[in-house]
Amino acid sequence: PVALAAEAKDVLINEIAWMGSTASSYEEWLELYNSSEKNINLSGWKIISGDEKLKISLSGIIHAKGYYLIKRNSKTAVVAIPANLNYTGSINNGGMDLKLLDNFTTIIDEAHFSGGWTTGDNITKQTAERTVVAWQTSRDPNGTPKAENSSGFLEKKLTDAKKTDNKTLAALSSSEKQSFWQNPLILFMVSLLLIIISGGILLFLKFKK
Repeated sequence: PVALAAEAKDVLINEIAWMGSTASSYEEWLELYNSSEKNINLSGWKIISGDEKLKISLSGIIHAKGYYLIKRNSKTAVVAIPANLNYTGSINNGGMDLKLLDNFTTIIDEAHFSGGWTTGDNITKQTAERTVVAWQTSRDPNGTPKAENSSGFLEKKLTDAKKTDNKTLAALSSSEKQSFWQNPLILFMVSLLLIIISGGILLFLKFKK
């Protein structure tokens, strides 16, 4: 396929398994996404961390609207999808800035996490996924390598929690109503009030005559 030059944001750092996988914490990977309508040659491109401890040299073609999977060399294979490239090194679990540079060292995309990973989960092995405006934690463990990113774990959790809270409130409301009218003191007060009202009506009718 014919590969054309890239512009900023044509290729995105789309997903980062900085925590590894459910099989091994060493099974780290990154995913690139070609958001453009053209095939792009990645030969000479690099991914470099902010501290320059991680340097990955890329090669090959990333197709229009396609994905490019970069996996750390590991003996485990829970992420069985073949990688476009394997690399040596590691992603810092404490956080890391990443830059995607083309063959002219122009910055095509960046991911800023030097202050710590704000998305992804090291316990459940849910990945950090790119959205249109920010990053999110993947819905499922091991993320979505070479596939469209998920709807997001936090969004699903909040939606489910809201539904649960609404049901709980409705149940509490019904229970509270039932217990209110079954209270002996309430029944006595209502009965007394009805007697007073009835007596008042009878007296009114008597004196009216």
